Amino acid sequence: MAWMVFTASTAYAQTDSTATVRGTVKTATGAPVADALVLIEQGGVTVSRARTLDAGHFALPRLVPGTYTLVVKRLGYTSDRQELTAGRGVTRVVSELTELPRVLASASSEAAATGVGGVVGDFSRMEPLDGVKISLVGGDEPVHTDIDGRFVVPTKFPGPGAIRVEREGFAPRLISYSVDDGDRVELSVLLDSGKVSENSKWVWRDLDLRAKWRTPRTVRVPRSELVASESTNLLVALEQASSVQKSGLILTRVACVFVNGQPRPGFPIDAIRADKVEFVEAYAARTDLSRTLAQRWPPNGICGAPGGDIAARRAIETGQGVQYLAVWLR
Repeated sequence: MAWMVFTASTAYAQTDSTATVRGTVKTATGAPVADALVLIEQGGVTVSRARTLDAGHFALPRLVPGTYTLVVKRLGYTSDRQELTAGRGVTRVVSELTELPRVLASASSEAAATGVGGVVGDFSRMEPLDGVKISLVGGDEPVHTDIDGRFVVPTKFPGPGAIRVEREGFAPRLISYSVDDGDRVELSVLLDSGKVSENSKWVWRDLDLRAKWRTPRTVRVPRSELVASESTNLLVALEQASSVQKSGLILTRVACVFVNGQPRPGFPIDAIRADKVEFVEAYAARTDLSRTLAQRWPPNGICGAPGGDIAARRAIETGQGVQYLAVWLR
């Protein structure tokens, strides 16, 4: 089911002869559908494509005014197909998708009742992918998706964590989650074509080591907690995250920041937009037992914003503040 509302921007139309299609993809209950593939077709040929954001919004600019077919696809949902006429200016569209019944992975078992499950697909084709390697960060043996792209990974401990999703010919992704004791969280992961970077092996190895040797004072923050804060400032979003508040650790602008495993001297936390972040690790002094962060930090590298107040640095020295912050982008 789908419906559309057409509105024209007079000011825009007066200065530009092209057409723009903007819209939102949502469910029948009004929940936004992120990572949907939106296509504009004409005569059976795709002339433009877009990916919906977290709020389900998309934009297809610089179109020649005319009649098109809008196609919306998302793994795990019905597809939507509708005809539209895009005139000069902005045409607004609302597309409604229906979630399909979930199919359990063929390898699932009662033993895997607590953990992470879901489906992995190819974004460009919006089809499930089999043979995708799913590794629990800090876990043991990986699992692989079945013919329907489904997987189940058991977890030893409840709370925040992350999985690594890899398949040849696609860019690997790190996906965060938070699971309650005795529960299972469902994820829908889409991969884009790409290749593995040369540094990825030691980056993943370091991440796994920190996860395996983490202490009760290690703080791991999933994307869901950052989104809940509704702040685009990462420092503010982390301060409001429930995992950070429970830990009692103090966040400052003088923490040593890593981005995707790489050290960033002189880089303060709030230089990163929260909506671009998937997962965060936070460590007070002497709590990274793997010492991978200390070993990777440049000998003369400045932690966080140059200068910084004395109180912030004293908090780090006494173990009350976060010394190392490892940020993983989406």
